[in-house]
Amino acid sequence: MNIAPMGFFLHPKSAAVAFLAVVVSVLIVRRVLLPRKQGKKQHHPVGGTIFDQLINFSRLHDYMTDLAAKHKTYRLIAPFRSEVYTSDPANVEYILKTKFDNYGKGWYNYSILNDLLGDGIFTVDGDKWRAQRKVSSHEFSARAIRDVSAVVFKKNAVKLADIVTEAVVSNQPIDIQMHPEKEDVLSRFLQLSEANPKYLRDIILNFVMAGKDTTATTLSWFFYILCKNQLVQEKAAQEIKEATASNQAADMSEFAASVSEEALEKMHYLHAAVTETLRLYPPVPAAGPRICLGKEFAYRQMKIFSAVLLRFFVFKLSDESKAVKYRTMINLHVDGGLSVVAFDRSDDGSE
Repeated sequence: MNIAPMGFFLHPKSAAVAFLAVVVSVLIVRRVLLPRKQGKKQHHPVGGTIFDQLINFSRLHDYMTDLAAKHKTYRLIAPFRSEVYTSDPANVEYILKTKFDNYGKGWYNYSILNDLLGDGIFTVDGDKWRAQRKVSSHEFSARAIRDVSAVVFKKNAVKLADIVTEAVVSNQPIDIQMHPEKEDVLSRFLQLSEANPKYLRDIILNFVMAGKDTTATTLSWFFYILCKNQLVQEKAAQEIKEATASNQAADMSEFAASVSEEALEKMHYLHAAVTETLRLYPPVPAAGPRICLGKEFAYRQMKIFSAVLLRFFVFKLSDESKAVKYRTMINLHVDGGLSVVAFDRSDDGSE
């Protein structure tokens, strides 16, 4: 139904929306345009407002990257608060290392994520964060990483390779948006005497999201990059072949078992390609002032999966002309999945 201009403002809901918009606009103008009193600190330049974020929501991370190219540090303002974003290396070091204790997640982040993540490691600060970090750090020790990779990662990599083999035989495309399994740390937290069921639920949900979604998302984008750059895919496959000394394609389970600690250490090109994927497509584009606890754990899992898949298969996009985009959410998921076609890789590295 078309509403005449005056009729729009006579409608109660429309009038309320219009009034709110005017109030918000006035507040923003006052904060941005009116001169500040002498003696107050100079603020970082204004990159935009919350309305710009809403307008660019479908490409939000690209929008934020464009702003970072203009200003190393800038503000995004809203009626009652503003957010500061920085890509300045000196600021990043100051936040993550020099004055780390000064930069918690804060009440605003907690109020947004609490309904889903509760008092998990992603949302809390202070003693609760330190306690969870300390307990979970045992799970990500060098020995634990080796033990898990020897059993869980290799076993699941072979399972995934078997699925790809079925797709090759049937000549069907597959959605390679990854969904690996992951061992949890519940048993360690059960030993905490003060832990209650809700707190344990919050902790485990945080770790499930951290351990599953981020690694799976990175692997999805990694294979997208390999499909778009076949030369990179071939160089990575050749390095894997040389590092594992697998001149002839062995059984998948045997090959997975041969991916030793020493072999993984030799895969510099593969490591660099995964790292470049993280730079171009960060799985958590706004991760806040904390370094990932399971970083080395995730790298090892991704390299084992990639080694097994690239040793036996060549991957191409099902439709080269189809645009691949992300969904704007906490994790940078591929929107609609990633359809690829796999081919057997012969011993000489060709299809």
